[in-house]
Amino acid sequence: MANTPNTSTGVEDIETSTSLTELTRCEGLWYEDGSIVLASEGVGFRVYRMLLAQNSSVFANMLAMSSPESNIDPSYDCPIVHMPDSAAQLRYLLLALHDVRATERLKRAPFMETIAVASLAAKYEIGHLLDSAVERFASMYPTSFNKWVTTRGTPVTPVLKPGQHHAALQLAHQLQMSHLVPVILLAMCYGGVRSILRSGLPPHDLEVLLLGFTKLQVMQRTHTFRWLYRPVVRCTAPASCNRRRAEMSLLMEKMFSCDKLYVFDLSLEQFSVPLSEVLCDRCVTDAFRTQKAGLESAWEDLPSVFGMETWHKLGAK
Repeated sequence: MANTPNTSTGVEDIETSTSLTELTRCEGLWYEDGSIVLASEGVGFRVYRMLLAQNSSVFANMLAMSSPESNIDPSYDCPIVHMPDSAAQLRYLLLALHDVRATERLKRAPFMETIAVASLAAKYEIGHLLDSAVERFASMYPTSFNKWVTTRGTPVTPVLKPGQHHAALQLAHQLQMSHLVPVILLAMCYGGVRSILRSGLPPHDLEVLLLGFTKLQVMQRTHTFRWLYRPVVRCTAPASCNRRRAEMSLLMEKMFSCDKLYVFDLSLEQFSVPLSEVLCDRCVTDAFRTQKAGLESAWEDLPSVFGMETWHKLGAK
């Protein structure tokens, strides 16, 4: 089971009501034979008291404080419990809790559902949902360079919006998953400075992210495209190759000056003109070898870009 951090369970924020309450019934989560109504932001979820208690020690303790016969709302002939969570997040949690194939459901869950279930499953101590949601969450921010390259922009590792990365960062802190933080921050940097400034991060996190973005821009030259900025020993056509590298470096500098990162994304195979047509064989071999080593080194150094410890010390697998 995933480690559950010491966070407030929110039991003290849950209120049982006996007042007449007009609620919008949530379609798909309103069971006529349900024994309790959870209410949030004017939305009602009529579900099963026993199911909540069996799967969540927090709900079990909360429900044990009152008997099923008490706090009956005459409108629904069962208790109403006002929840401190958003209706959207609560809906995702309850859908997963009522799904007998919850594990399979969460394996392909979209981002917001994953975040909601992981956050609330941790809060309410629903172990099996937490484990599945955390596994899905971690797959969206792989700490392996090869997985990042091969899955980014796919359903496994979708390209997300800045606000979604912010939510992911909050969840990583909540669940004490520090090893995911460098990848989340990297993903935020890919949006550029304007996106970073609009991310809504607190001042300290914003400073870390902006400094990290600057360091990543430097790493484009010192790691990924280092081969462009140095001559190759035993080059068979030094005059031609040096001239071509100078031309390419000017083009790359124009790309680097924009509000965008290429540190892990632009491979030599993506160049419009194959290197073999502009450089000698030895320079081409050096370029591919140097870039491969540079990418691996840059990824290894990624946590330090954001002032964090090594992947190993962060617990990355």
